[in-house]
Amino acid sequence: MKRLFLAAAASIAILAAPLVSADDPFEDRPSAEAIVFDLAIARPVGLVSTIVGAVIFVIALPVSITIGQPPSAAAKRLVLEPFAFTFTRPLGDY
Repeated sequence: MKRLFLAAAASIAILAAPLVSADDPFEDRPSAEAIVFDLAIARPVGLVSTIVGAVIFVIALPVSITIGQPPSAAAKRLVLEPFAFTFTRPLGDY
């Protein structure tokens, strides 16, 4: 009986091992190089892109209102997307 119990426990442990190792929390973490690149280059470029997009949006706003286009699409593309890229995503996550 003891031998049967040990064999069953060993079989369960062998079959469950891939399930435990498949959920590695460190697998999806960005590398140090990606974080440094993001902090030194991508974030400042995103900030400049957000500022330039806001200026272009403000300049184009009277024209889009005059021709009857909703300004929400331009705001999303020119301001909100660069803002989200710069300020809301985790470091190193592209």
